[in-house]
Amino acid sequence: MGQMHDGLYMLQDTSLNQATTCLADFLSKQSFKSFSAACSSTLSSNLFSLWHSRLGHPSDVKVQSLSHVFPFLKNCCNKTCTVCPLAKQKRIPFPFNKNKCSHPFDLVHMDVWGLFSVLTSNGHKYFLTIVDDASRATWIFLLKAKSDVGPLIVSFYNMILTQFGTKIKAIRSDNALEFSIPDFYNSNGIIHQMSCVYTPQQNSVVERKHQHILATARALQIQSNVPLAF
Repeated sequence: MGQMHDGLYMLQDTSLNQATTCLADFLSKQSFKSFSAACSSTLSSNLFSLWHSRLGHPSDVKVQSLSHVFPFLKNCCNKTCTVCPLAKQKRIPFPFNKNKCSHPFDLVHMDVWGLFSVLTSNGHKYFLTIVDDASRATWIFLLKAKSDVGPLIVSFYNMILTQFGTKIKAIRSDNALEFSIPDFYNSNGIIHQMSCVYTPQQNSVVERKHQHILATARALQIQSNVPLAF
């Protein structure tokens, strides 16, 4: 806290929570009831934006914590602030890619999830997810070690060739070493596309599939009260 000046606290190196608390304590001693009762919804929104700016652009929850002093702040929110995304956004948003391959197996997405916190009953620690870009058909393979990925890719390629009479043209994955089998790719004319480091958005198809798989499994587990061991 700082020094007292004209009944207001001068804030020095305090957190936003402390600033909000001090401001609320000061305002609670004032009489704003008649003023707040006369505020229209438009005025409330403008005042909400004003306090949002005065407090250094905090979240709506922080500003609404003053609602016991300023009732018009309770149900308002600031959706038009142009400063917040410029000041708080940590990276440029990735555009949503709606393009799909026109033919199955022109491009397949691959990724490994794990290590499991609890192993399966057969000792599997990971799973490999393969998603076809055109059809979004998905294959899941349980793994005991990441070293099993290379042989599985070769086996999957041969299965697609035999069952569907077509070849995989491109494989997209992250930079994990288990996907590095250049001799196999070169001998079969497969293009290996790798996402940039720390940029999972470039392999978003299989990343989203992972979220769906895990969410579904978690929901079924909670619903059926199955122990973690299973």
